[in-house]
Amino acid sequence: MSPETTEYKDGDAVLFGDQLYKALRVDPDAKTLQVVDPDGAVLPFAFSFQDSNLRKIDLPQSQEVLVGVDSSDGAPPVCNLLRTGATHRLPHSTVFIGSDRGIPKQDKQGPNEDRACVSPETGWAFAIDGMGGYGGGDVAATILGYDLSHELKEGSSRDLDRVLGFSGNRLQEALLHAPEQVDLKAGAVFAGCRILPHPEDFNKRIAQVVSRGDCRVTLVRNGQAFSLTTPDENSITKNPTKVWPLHNNEPLKVNEWEVMPGDIILAYTDGIGNCFTPEQIVSYFVGRSMEAGIALLDAAVLMQMQLGHFDNRGLAAVLVE
Repeated sequence: MSPETTEYKDGDAVLFGDQLYKALRVDPDAKTLQVVDPDGAVLPFAFSFQDSNLRKIDLPQSQEVLVGVDSSDGAPPVCNLLRTGATHRLPHSTVFIGSDRGIPKQDKQGPNEDRACVSPETGWAFAIDGMGGYGGGDVAATILGYDLSHELKEGSSRDLDRVLGFSGNRLQEALLHAPEQVDLKAGAVFAGCRILPHPEDFNKRIAQVVSRGDCRVTLVRNGQAFSLTTPDENSITKNPTKVWPLHNNEPLKVNEWEVMPGDIILAYTDGIGNCFTPEQIVSYFVGRSMEAGIALLDAAVLMQMQLGHFDNRGLAAVLVE
């Protein structure tokens, strides 16, 4: 066994991305396991003990993993314990990704249904907003985030459509085994970008941008904000088929923009977009490191309290290099 291999047993607390799960169906011979989320939904794929995206953690006894527990009895679901941020080096960029559960809606302790993820293989970074009652959005965002991180091969529009279709099938499988109260129409909206070399100018880069639903992408240059997507045109209220996986009959469009080293591109969910204007978001990154994303997530909590807007938040901040 290599030194990187972690041993698991049923019931272990497992961190996958920024969410906490409980290990089950652990096979010590095959060195695989599955995980179940706080709503009792089992993710429809097995992890290897050596999967670098999976981490076993030790929790204090007061924070044991609660699976399928109704939060109305006063026991907080485990997703409430977590907010996270991480910085990744990708081709031609440094990326900060982070998500946060936010503050409870009407004193109800819900899961974090937003995600942020990167695809090291292709350089894509995404912010994902899960949608669906009673934890269905949590399941949808988790599966989509995992597949966008692991299954993209070269990152073209055709490759993205392939993974979205594949991931949609896995979501439907997961929902069939979820508790009855989980919304079977659960899905997600998302936005993302990646940085590529410019084909003609060594001093420039190409930013590829995608968006579904009301997630947004904003370019930060010299302290100014430029929107690279138009959320009104993607409104899920006007067109519910913009929600993945219902949108899979419509090919995903990848737009390209010329950018410069030093530019920052932000992909974010409406938990941030409904709290701040693009210009206000930019102010958190001017003259600061990519860890400014943590400050932005924190500031959104205070703004949500003032506005009475309670939502999760997901952010991918890409520094062009």
